[in-house]
Amino acid sequence: MALILFAPGAVATDEGWGRGGRASNSDYDVEESAGSGNNELSSRITYTATREAAGAGATPASGGGAWSPPACWYEPVPYEYALEWAQGLRRHWQQRSSDPNGTGADHRARYFDGEPWSIEDLVEEDGHFYFSAWNPERVGSPGEGGCHARPFWVAAGEEPSEPLALTPEIMAETAYDRLPLPDTAPALNPDGPQVVNLPTWLWQETAATGEVSVTATLESPPWQVTVTAVPSSLFIDPGTADAITHPAGGRCTTGTAGTLGVPYTPGRTGEEPPCGVTYLRSGDHELDTSLTWTVTWTGTGTPGPRELPAATVRGTLPVTVQEIQAVVR
Repeated sequence: MALILFAPGAVATDEGWGRGGRASNSDYDVEESAGSGNNELSSRITYTATREAAGAGATPASGGGAWSPPACWYEPVPYEYALEWAQGLRRHWQQRSSDPNGTGADHRARYFDGEPWSIEDLVEEDGHFYFSAWNPERVGSPGEGGCHARPFWVAAGEEPSEPLALTPEIMAETAYDRLPLPDTAPALNPDGPQVVNLPTWLWQETAATGEVSVTATLESPPWQVTVTAVPSSLFIDPGTADAITHPAGGRCTTGTAGTLGVPYTPGRTGEEPPCGVTYLRSGDHELDTSLTWTVTWTGTGTPGPRELPAATVRGTLPVTVQEIQAVVR
């Protein structure tokens, strides 16, 4: 994520508010952008997860949905930093712009002559300036370049006109990318080669994982949201048409305390498993599994949990299916 503030020596045209502007402000941590190769100012949103990510993480919107967390947004910044930025911009056009009708005049009118603001007459208690910010988890995505509006002021009690102006809900969407979802690693019985026409029991341990969450915090405005994911279903694809899934359709939603699917116990050989597969022919297959997590968020301004798109973590198990030959004497 990055806030773009122009240094006094940078040329700030109408086209210059997008990704790639240069930043210079010792009060912010300046980092090298993964996407632009230019110095950018870090977002002030902080994230705290309940655990370290053990796998590749979530893929947004299970079932091939088109939703994804935002690639950029407009983030409110403390007034003193916006003022420092504007004063640096004024020094720039005073030093380098001799055209009274050029870019310098436009910025002078916009930020100092009351058209629409005189920045030095504004105070933080009366509102916030908003600057572009980018999501480092979405570098290169189609929406990455969608926040090119010039810094703008929003008075206290008013709603920003920009649809990507930061809100608690957008904060929750940015935290979605940081959910520490573990790899999917279901257990099988039999453990090892499978047998033609013998049901394979399959279950996913969830007790050790339980729910996972990420909390996103912004100091000013004082917003905090928590995004929580809970495992809700396990989908199995046997990797061949010569198989029967249990239940039909391959989506397992029930289990025991701490599992999706039911662990095999001695004496149940031949029973139809609550979650599993029966292979009808021998061979080598790739058994694909997808663990779906229900995702919700709570936080500032929300009376109760609100849903976000489900997240999925996929895994693949190599399976060898053998045919046992009966010996007749």
